Amino acid sequence: MRYVVAEEHDLEAMYNLGKDMHEESEFAGLDWDPEKVRSWIHRNIYDTNRFVLCAYDDNKLCGIFIAGISTFYFGNSTISSDYIWYVDKDYRGTRVGIRLLKRYVEWAKSREVDRIQVGVSSGMTVDRTGELLVRMGFEKIGGIYKVDS
Repeated sequence: MRYVVAEEHDLEAMYNLGKDMHEESEFAGLDWDPEKVRSWIHRNIYDTNRFVLCAYDDNKLCGIFIAGISTFYFGNSTISSDYIWYVDKDYRGTRVGIRLLKRYVEWAKSREVDRIQVGVSSGMTVDRTGELLVRMGFEKIGGIYKVDS
């Protein structure tokens, strides 16, 4: 298994894995715009305030983690939040997800952010992922609720 910071040549594999995540997740009934997704991935790869890490098993992309740094709306304290943390079905239960998470935390700490946050909003393995985050030192501070119109 190798973990690499994403580059332009990773874009299509990231797009495909992102599509798998969308189809499997709570978001499956919502619109998927291929050009918007590719453009978003591209922007994240080149943004210095973004963390974009890929996990490969040989040449197969099996996990991605994308996060960014911003400030809170109420002040200048910084926060790093995940956008995507996804592991291919065939690699769940391995250390891929944990290793992606650990590298994300290391990156955020190296940026000296005030808070590191990870959400569980996909609707997939919510309890299991929450338990993992608590074991990794995260504190549960809330939940996500929705109403589709």
